[in-house]
Amino acid sequence: MRESLSKVQQMSLPRNGLPSCLQKSLLTSPLKPPRKKGKPIERVSTLSTSLTSPECSSHKALPNASASALWGFNVYHSPELDQEEMDKLHRRRLLQEKLKVDRERKMQADASKAEQKRLAQRLDYTKYLYFASKYGPLHALLYCCTDFPGRVYDLLVHRTATTLQHWAVHYMTVLKRHARFVVSREFVAVTLGAAVSKRVAVLTQHHHAHQLRRRIFYRVQYRVFIAWRAETDRGKLITSKFQRAMATTLAGRFVTWKDMMATRKMVRQGKLCQASVKVFHRALFNRFWHWKKCVDKTKHIRSRFTNACTRRTLDCWQQWRQFSTFAITYKAQAITMQRVWKGHCVRQYQRCQKLAAIKLQAWTRGRSARQYAKKLREQMHLVGVKLRFQLRKDMVTLHETFNSSVRAAIAAEHSRQVLEQQAMHRARELAKRDASEALVKILGNAYRAILKDKIALFKSEFGMDSKRATIKATEEVIQEAQTKAADYERVVFRQTHSAPPSVCTKCQAGLPLATCTHIMTPRFM
Repeated sequence: MRESLSKVQQMSLPRNGLPSCLQKSLLTSPLKPPRKKGKPIERVSTLSTSLTSPECSSHKALPNASASALWGFNVYHSPELDQEEMDKLHRRRLLQEKLKVDRERKMQADASKAEQKRLAQRLDYTKYLYFASKYGPLHALLYCCTDFPGRVYDLLVHRTATTLQHWAVHYMTVLKRHARFVVSREFVAVTLGAAVSKRVAVLTQHHHAHQLRRRIFYRVQYRVFIAWRAETDRGKLITSKFQRAMATTLAGRFVTWKDMMATRKMVRQGKLCQASVKVFHRALFNRFWHWKKCVDKTKHIRSRFTNACTRRTLDCWQQWRQFSTFAITYKAQAITMQRVWKGHCVRQYQRCQKLAAIKLQAWTRGRSARQYAKKLREQMHLVGVKLRFQLRKDMVTLHETFNSSVRAAIAAEHSRQVLEQQAMHRARELAKRDASEALVKILGNAYRAILKDKIALFKSEFGMDSKRATIKATEEVIQEAQTKAADYERVVFRQTHSAPPSVCTKCQAGLPLATCTHIMTPRFM
């Protein structure tokens, strides 16, 4: 017997904790319920995010296989099972703490996002007020289609400004084309009118131009003839003076030579001495040659003077002749040139006069236009001030009306929500009383059936004792009854009374409501 016990004690257990001799009997034993075919049983793991316990195929407690095999009878409580339950509770507690931390973090992130959205909506509403003060309130459809009407107004303003800029460029192109056509037509008309008027003026003043041409021609011809005549008279005067001077000089020289000849004759006659004869002979010889040189020099000077005077006279006569020939030859060309020149002078004078008149008209027109523009600008400024004041006044009135209507709607919704909350509170209290009374009763009812199922579930899944499982199941049954009654009362109240304008899809609360954390409170609250 001791040997058999020692053999049993020395026998090693397999990994599942069961002896090899009892594995087949335990696998075929009726203690283990047959496994249902279909979806496998869900197990709570450390990575599961679900707070609810998985559903079990049976609410009855199952015996521990290893302990039952060890002791030979069904064992429902063992240290290994307690350790597993403790580990399971510890893992569930860690999972709940982790989920709680994640939920708090998510709530904080949602709160920060809601605060950022609220600040963005305030800034956007400031932008909307700025555009509304300048261009008036936005259309109701565009205002209500989004939570950021300022952004919509900004896009609308920029799109409208871009459209106006493109339209202005196209319209300015059309105006420039029309202005070029009008300016060209006016310029052609003014040019043709000026040319016709100038032509008429030239034809009208033709005889005056002809008289002026004849007068200039005769005046130049007279001046040339007078110069030639004065030069001829001057040459004649100089010639006569030179001839008289040369005649006087020749007469003196001839008298001296004659005296010398008389002296020589006296010497030959012996009336004078030989020395005197030699002296006078030499003197006579010198005087003769001097007289001859003077005669030759005088002839040469006379010929040169005559040539010079004749050349000057011929030059003047040739110039007068060339001018006469030129005047006769180029008379028609001179007439045409004079006519063109006079026409140019007349056109230049008329252009100057017209330019002066245009400048004077432009200055007068610009001064009057500036004065008119100044008065019009002042009037438009006054009208703009009045219009802006009226627009601001209308905008303030419109916003006050809108805000008052919004506040009235919010107050009505708040009163409706108060009545709804009161009705739901009464329904909860009534459901709590009914559930409590039904659970206290000994006879079986629906509440007690649900209570029994929950107690069995808490015992099997969470390992609670009967007292704790009963308290927990009672609380959950009462809470579920209150929730169902409140939801039913909300539906009935909204069918009999007015429904809220909008409802939260998660908590079914009427909006706007400050207690709802899923959707942010509107900015007008």
